Amino acid sequence: REDVAMRILLLGGTHFVGYELSWALLKDGHDVSIVSLDPPRSDLRPHVDWILVDRHDHAALQNVLLGRTYNVVIDNIAFFPDDVRGLLSALSYQLDRYILTSTTDCYAKHTPRTWAEFELDVKCYSIEEINGSSNPYSAGKLSCEAVLREAGIPWTVIRVAPVTGVRDNVTGGFVPRGLHAFEESARSHFWPPRVLDGGPVLFNEEDENVIKLVWVADVAKAVCLIIRNEASINNVYNVCGDEFWTNERIVTSLADCAGVRPSYVYAPAEEMAAAGLDYISGYGVVSSWSLSDNAKLRAIGWNPTPPTLWMPALLEAYGRAFRRTGYHTRVKEVALARRIQSRESRNGVPGPARMDIIDSEVLVEPVARSPGQLTAAASKEWRDRIIKQSFRIRPAAWAFNSLSNGVLSRVGLGTAHGHASDDVDSEYVATLVHAGLRGINVFDTAINYRAMRSERTVGRAIARLMSLGFPRETFMVCSKGGMITADSQDQRPWEEFIRHEFVDPGIINKEEQRDLHALSGAIVQKHLAISLDNLALDMIDVYFLHNPEMGRIRYSAADFEKRLFDAFLVLEEAVIARRIGHYGLATWDGLRLPSSDPQHLSLEWVLGVAARAAQHCGNQKHSLRTIQLPLNAFDHRSLTLPTQRVRSQIMPALDAIKQLGLYSVTSGTVMQGGGAPGEFWKKVMRPSPGLSYRAALLRIAISSQTVGTALVGMRQAVNVEDAIAVMARPQLTSDELQLALMQEN
Repeated sequence: REDVAMRILLLGGTHFVGYELSWALLKDGHDVSIVSLDPPRSDLRPHVDWILVDRHDHAALQNVLLGRTYNVVIDNIAFFPDDVRGLLSALSYQLDRYILTSTTDCYAKHTPRTWAEFELDVKCYSIEEINGSSNPYSAGKLSCEAVLREAGIPWTVIRVAPVTGVRDNVTGGFVPRGLHAFEESARSHFWPPRVLDGGPVLFNEEDENVIKLVWVADVAKAVCLIIRNEASINNVYNVCGDEFWTNERIVTSLADCAGVRPSYVYAPAEEMAAAGLDYISGYGVVSSWSLSDNAKLRAIGWNPTPPTLWMPALLEAYGRAFRRTGYHTRVKEVALARRIQSRESRNGVPGPARMDIIDSEVLVEPVARSPGQLTAAASKEWRDRIIKQSFRIRPAAWAFNSLSNGVLSRVGLGTAHGHASDDVDSEYVATLVHAGLRGINVFDTAINYRAMRSERTVGRAIARLMSLGFPRETFMVCSKGGMITADSQDQRPWEEFIRHEFVDPGIINKEEQRDLHALSGAIVQKHLAISLDNLALDMIDVYFLHNPEMGRIRYSAADFEKRLFDAFLVLEEAVIARRIGHYGLATWDGLRLPSSDPQHLSLEWVLGVAARAAQHCGNQKHSLRTIQLPLNAFDHRSLTLPTQRVRSQIMPALDAIKQLGLYSVTSGTVMQGGGAPGEFWKKVMRPSPGLSYRAALLRIAISSQTVGTALVGMRQAVNVEDAIAVMARPQLTSDELQLALMQEN
């Protein structure tokens, strides 16, 4: 099938090897569908058909594959014989090829020799034999090979050596070990930081391992070659590099690429354990030889990439803390190495010159202030560009709302959650930029989100999008004031900051300081000024009063009304001064509670206060145009519970918002990442096969005709792609929506 595009079903294409393979297949012109429980990475997702199903649920697998046909299956995640049997049963037709990923771990390791493909007995073990084996992974893979050979279809098996690459996610080490909370378990990233940080490199003196490795792109290259080569049918191939590696050779080769000369220190295993070093280098230290011969694969035109070309990529990737496997004990490691060097020096063995550990911080770049606001012309041009993207998955036209001041995506990106750290800042900026490029132009934040850092990340993302050719007028930026917070990037202690900035000037009182919430013209004035600086914008499109219903309990009815009027007065003046486009209320329970509740807010009454404030400023019409409130499939009071009176009729809050000519923005859409009861989960997922749980929840929210934009907290680009997948599908029908919402609160 030389140069013929094929329909390919890939099982396990979302992470390390599968991700690389997916891109290689796409670049070869193939049509790729991916079966996995995790969504494909954000850059890959628009180009593939993601089939969300548990391959071990054979009935579900058969159901989801019904009516689909493929030329080639590539199975990266078959570990037990029933995995292969179940997939073949689900496909129920003749394939051109079934390619199975196996492992060179199947070969014996007790002798220093290489193994060719034919030097291995392949048999199918029972589940009991696999689980009781000293190497269940190897026994399971061999069993998969045996089942495939007996299936009577064209097949190819690739036995892959330990794979190395930047996105490696395979745990290193001979025995399980505790991982630091902020690190990934990737053996490829064990040695690079130790080579580059300037400190000594510590080896276990009992290390006798000899292994072969393969660069991840070379695995993908092998599969693409095998697909096009009919001579590879019913054959087995070892996929490995040419080099014989020891841990010392890995370090030496990395050091040569980096142009450095680290010192080597060998420590007894007992001394390493006593020093609290719980790791073993990524490929183990036992007496083991993991070696295979790649001559058969070379004979059909495959050649491995030289290490001098792929090792620099590992060195460049080490910078972020989560890419430094075992690095949380690096200080202990260096201390032990210094102690051994000192001991050797006293015994007449010369020690190396001292080198200090070098670390790097992620810096937050300052952003120049940007003028402008959302406009109909810029946002419409952006929308038209988005729906004409060449990606396989892209938003449909229905996924946007047209308003007088602009076109808005029906999904917005929220920024409330995450640590107040540089790493989370970087994640949010990258995700916000990705969202703007893929079809989301509503960005929601607040002064208190991550103690002012979220506002700054939105500002940085807008600046980055502008540098990519998207004008400021493309995006609707929303922020909120009223919740009291310190600035996490200010050197002053939290209490001192709040006292100096808010209490001493008389902006808030002691009770408001205690509750971390205030409602007044003064707090709005102060918070709006800070938010504009944080966002580095001349104008915020929508500025919300944050949870104003909290003041219903703290203040008397008359005082609450006066404070609300004063706040609206400041906001009306801010509209005139072009500091905000318009304003709104960001509520939690206030609009969803019955009128008998102390925190109940009447929307009609609120609009009356806004009208009086506008009149006081000389405006003919108030600028309160947007309401934010929670809505999700489990708590849908905003949509279904009548709590608002509009012109003598009682109706749910979302209906009232629409009746009064306002725009609704819903929050809590995916239940803030929380779980749900099992039966509820099934009801949510039933009308949205192939979507993730989060995406199915989002689809319910934006299928209501009364919802303008549904916010979802996202700080990973893959979550943006989840949202885009929802925007690419039709909305649920009214019957499907009704069934999904038939839950007791």
